[in-house]
Amino acid sequence: MTAARYGEAMTHSEGAGQHPSTNAAPLPPAPPPGYPPRYGPYPPPVRPYAPRVRQPSPRMHPLRICGIVATVLGFFTAVMGGIIVVLPYGLFLLGGGGNVDAFYGFADSFKAPGLTVFAIGAVLLVLGIVGIITGKSRPPRR
Repeated sequence: MTAARYGEAMTHSEGAGQHPSTNAAPLPPAPPPGYPPRYGPYPPPVRPYAPRVRQPSPRMHPLRICGIVATVLGFFTAVMGGIIVVLPYGLFLLGGGGNVDAFYGFADSFKAPGLTVFAIGAVLLVLGIVGIITGKSRPPRR
């Protein structure tokens, strides 16, 4: 069986044709003297001559990118609008309460700016979602 390890052809008495694969190719010739033996009866794996080239990542459509940015900015702007509306109430509670009539006059001055910022954020959020949905899945051809 040593002849099969070094790539030489085997005779019938050594077990030729006893390979488990039915479509086995004939064994490769033995290497010339002085060369290291091959690993098993199979030739070494073929390596590509050129290095592998990384494929460029596919670009997204500009409308989809703008939609993602608008959605993120709209979400954070809407959250900030809600914080502006709730801020005086939280400060009133942290301060221990007090004169409720004077507080309502103070808190009313925060409602208009807070709701305006919230509305701007909601519009940005809706426009961003529309941009993501309507943006093409493939980039435009050049």
